[in-house]
Amino acid sequence: MQYKEFVTSICHMIQERLGPDITVRLQDILKNNDTHLDGLTILSDGCNLSPTIYLNSYFPQYRDGRSLSDICGEIETIYRENRPDGQMYRLITETLTRLADGGEKRA
Repeated sequence: MQYKEFVTSICHMIQERLGPDITVRLQDILKNNDTHLDGLTILSDGCNLSPTIYLNSYFPQYRDGRSLSDICGEIETIYRENRPDGQMYRLITETLTRLADGGEKRA
């Protein structure tokens, strides 16, 4: 399996594992020194914040025999441990809204 097929398979498997209320996006992330990484972003309904999980380092592990299922399990764990919960999401959006409004405290 080539790298692009590997990345596509990971995206599809994560989507299947997490269900229809989740949006899985693959993005080309430009880092320092013109380095491009493939970032997987997993968004739940009503929340547009999510950690980006970089897939590039998983491909050598796959070539060395690690299963796609095991890799997807790790990615799912990373997502679940790092996604914002409802309270954190509300706090972040309220803070950003307040900052956008010039720092005024809302009544």
